[in-house]
Amino acid sequence: MIKFLLQITLLCFFIATATAQTITTYATGLSYPFSQVFNPTEDTMYATGQGSGVLYRIVGGVATSIGSVGGYGITRSHTNTYLYTGDKYTMEKISISTLVKTNIVSSGFNSPWGITIDHTDSYLYVADGRHNQIKKINLSDNSVSLLVDSLGTYPLNMPYAVALNAAGTILYVANAAANNILAVTIPGGVVSELVSYTTNSIFMAPTGLAFDPTGNYLYAASYYGDIYKIAMSDNSVSYLVNHTTTTTLGVCSNLTSDSQGNLYVASTFTGTIFKITTTPTGIGNESPEMIRTYSLEQNFPNPFNPSTTIQYQLPTSSYVTLKVYNMLGNEVATLVNGVQQSGTKSIQFNATNLPSGVYTYRLQAGDFSTIKKMFLVK
Repeated sequence: MIKFLLQITLLCFFIATATAQTITTYATGLSYPFSQVFNPTEDTMYATGQGSGVLYRIVGGVATSIGSVGGYGITRSHTNTYLYTGDKYTMEKISISTLVKTNIVSSGFNSPWGITIDHTDSYLYVADGRHNQIKKINLSDNSVSLLVDSLGTYPLNMPYAVALNAAGTILYVANAAANNILAVTIPGGVVSELVSYTTNSIFMAPTGLAFDPTGNYLYAASYYGDIYKIAMSDNSVSYLVNHTTTTTLGVCSNLTSDSQGNLYVASTFTGTIFKITTTPTGIGNESPEMIRTYSLEQNFPNPFNPSTTIQYQLPTSSYVTLKVYNMLGNEVATLVNGVQQSGTKSIQFNATNLPSGVYTYRLQAGDFSTIKKMFLVK
């Protein structure tokens, strides 16, 4: 059983490799944890237990059984209304407020190991593991269509996890038994290979996928207990955790991340969900040596609800303002207002008290000024 511009590239690589990682226990005492997802405020995690068929709610590191599920993949609507999870042959919807479970697809699946939802809560994308297929469920009528089958130039072989990029245009598939990650265009379903054991011999048996808050890196968990870091700029692969030197994680299944860039991995046979700290919380300041220009990154995730992370770079010490505006041009939040040293900065924006809509965020640093859009969907 198998249960992830040259200057900017160099900058991202330096930051990732210079940042120390720590592994701590986030929750323990689960029965064969398999997949997990946070609520919007990230104070509650929901997790499935494979084999045990248990749905867990984890608050403050304490896991409580709140119902029975199939124990496979799990995801959440962006409105925080429903959880979606896979039984062995079916797909289910669970009301977060009442925990009432509804069968939305009654047949046609076999081990839906990986599930993600699009940014508008319109479609589920499902890795149907033992059918070696990627399927799309239209949530308006629960109809199922085939996005990718097991044939083609890059055959599916035990697809284990799926992750959608911030734009919602590419679905990444952890193709475990084929030792590769595939990239599938949305909506077209055109398949290409992102990374593989053939092109990078350290890469094997991916079982979980999660993006970092900037979208610059895709992380992949492996069955053997590795965590790989993939630079999206050039598809290069490096170890975040190497099981030959760090045996803590054991057999890994699915992977998720929070808005601060921390990773959470389900360690199936230890009954534990581990937290891997990859970036400092709050406003970061890392690796100024290689920064040559001012820049403002696209927020991630985008669309978001209610929190998103904004990252920017300063080549020199500057007086910085970072402000958020609604579409009427009214300022709704000031995130930064003061002198900052050179480096890469990241800050979380929480829009809990704001309505859905299009917002802009503007960075002013010395004579440099730029603006970007972001989308709040509740």
